[in-house]
Amino acid sequence: MAVADAVTDQGAEVHDVAPDVVDPCPGGHDALAWSASAIVADRTPLEAKVVSDTLTRARVEIAFALPAARTAALDLGRRAGDTKATLDGRPLGAAKDGAPLFVPEVTLGAGQHRIVLDVSYGKHIGKLRSAGELALGTAGVRRRGLLSRTFVSEVDGTTQTLVAFLPRCVDLGKPHPLVVTLPGWSNGPWTFGTSKLLDEAERRGFVVLTPETRGNVLYTGKAERGVLEAIEVLAKDVAVDRDAIHLTGVSMGGAGALQLGYHFPDRFASIVAFYGDSRYDRASYVGKILRTQAEADRYSVLLFPENVRSLPVLLVHAQDDAVSPFMESKQLFEASKKLGLGVELVAPPVGGHTLETFEAHVPEAVASFARRRVARPPRVTFRTSSADYARAYWLEVVLAKEGVFGAVDASLVDGKVRVDRAEGVRELRVDLAAAGLTALVLEGKPIVPVVAR
Repeated sequence: MAVADAVTDQGAEVHDVAPDVVDPCPGGHDALAWSASAIVADRTPLEAKVVSDTLTRARVEIAFALPAARTAALDLGRRAGDTKATLDGRPLGAAKDGAPLFVPEVTLGAGQHRIVLDVSYGKHIGKLRSAGELALGTAGVRRRGLLSRTFVSEVDGTTQTLVAFLPRCVDLGKPHPLVVTLPGWSNGPWTFGTSKLLDEAERRGFVVLTPETRGNVLYTGKAERGVLEAIEVLAKDVAVDRDAIHLTGVSMGGAGALQLGYHFPDRFASIVAFYGDSRYDRASYVGKILRTQAEADRYSVLLFPENVRSLPVLLVHAQDDAVSPFMESKQLFEASKKLGLGVELVAPPVGGHTLETFEAHVPEAVASFARRRVARPPRVTFRTSSADYARAYWLEVVLAKEGVFGAVDASLVDGKVRVDRAEGVRELRVDLAAAGLTALVLEGKPIVPVVAR
């Protein structure tokens, strides 16, 4: 998108994501279940001019002339927030929450035309953020870049939308690293459609997946299960490297990335969480979502930091964040440090609870993803209060009482299993295949019954 004459000192955040072009990749490798509308022929680029951009609203104008009347499709790109479009003063279309604005057919007369895009966005977005190539021409389908599909969820029977970014010319039949990005409060699956994350993913050949939040429920219950389901839905069409699935997210999504990783540490290769909560206080808005203290504790990762002994975690949190206090990440970092865990904290002094904090650290986040794979650890430490999260790597716990935390610390030593800690646990189960064992041999006197699976 060509942009001129931004009228504020902030400037507009505008960039092109290369895979928006429709040129086929050598040899194909398309994922047929995922597609998006595109200008595939008679393509005429359009130039946009930002005429205003103030706090939460922006206006973009597109002026062009046609030598003769024609019927064409209009690709108007993507913008963070909501967009309403008019053509020569008449309503043209709208897109919510960063979704693409594509008009499949419109009749245009000869002469001058003017498209106005009125954009509204949250304060956390900070400024106009746009992506995609504006053009008119003949409509068709592309199958790379930022795509979407819908499916009926087996979690709750609802229709869900997934958004995936597929790098332009990688062979999708071969396993590729996957970055799962979780939106924040009141955001949807197009949230990251204007992010530099996509440029980094394209450069490194990463697939990116963004599911719906299923409401403002803090990635609890059906929302948590929905993220896991989304990964499986994608994996049916795109080969995923199961040892290179990474989690990230902002705000509620940052907390959600922590929750999923700490609940299922053996399913993910790393976490980069941006300004998320680590412990939920029911005296706040949380009380309307998590009805009991036991439920709040179940999702408060500060209460079970030992779960990521073998899972790399990077916390990014601005110290002046007035929405999710910096202390949420600092306390988790300090608890992890006491346990000797490799959790890292990046704490810029300013940045607030804004998308700019995310964008500023996207390159290092993706670089960290490229270095990580799922570990096969000889030592497992794990704490849980629910049978829903009873397994980590080669070890499964049977709680003494559901809803009450149990903890275990066990190691593989010279082909034997040694249990150094087992509290609130009725039984331990060892997956021999996952542990690389042919038989269960215990070292020392077991604290609780240990059985082979």
